Amino acid sequence: MRTQAFLAAAFLAAPLIANAQSYEVGGAGGFAVQRGLNVESGSVKGTVGFKDAPVAGAWLAETGPRWGGEVRYLYRWGDARVEVGGEKAALSARQHIITGDLMLFLKGGKDAPVRPFIIFGGGVRRVEGTGPQQAFHPGSQYAALAHTSETLPVGDFGVGVRVRAGRRGVFRLEVRDYLSPKTDNVIAAAPGSKLTGLMHDVIILAGLGFTF
Repeated sequence: MRTQAFLAAAFLAAPLIANAQSYEVGGAGGFAVQRGLNVESGSVKGTVGFKDAPVAGAWLAETGPRWGGEVRYLYRWGDARVEVGGEKAALSARQHIITGDLMLFLKGGKDAPVRPFIIFGGGVRRVEGTGPQQAFHPGSQYAALAHTSETLPVGDFGVGVRVRAGRRGVFRLEVRDYLSPKTDNVIAAAPGSKLTGLMHDVIILAGLGFTF
């Protein structure tokens, strides 16, 4: 499944990467803040989703004069959670996010020292509940947390800046919003309840790479 996801994301960015005259590879780390998912049961409302947590990953990109393309992998920590009224529960979880993205550089040639950019694309998000599952937990009458997995589509967009560091080094700082539909398995609505909204992962990333 992960191999298929990587190939699908790579296909999205392939037209630009294939024509690139120079490439860039690097690693990044940051922090994800998630909002957007709610649970409703009659007049009772609460929130579900995944806890704010660190992320880490890597990218392969092209560095053309105006447009670029990139394939990116992110590993996201963060427990699945449900919070309704005074009831709270969590389950250990992790996510694998793979995207193919287009980059629009706002100024400067590919060798410019500072290059702000807009980035957008899409791919897949693999969500895995890894903790021990409980038949009943606080809030389970509204949403259940399960030791299972599922694959969701993901779209992303953001802004960033790319700064040259020496002859081949680069430093990147960016903010992205990763959007996916609600989960059906890892976080599942209980009978009589429903999940609403989209998963918004706002992620701040800093990374180091080099060109070749």
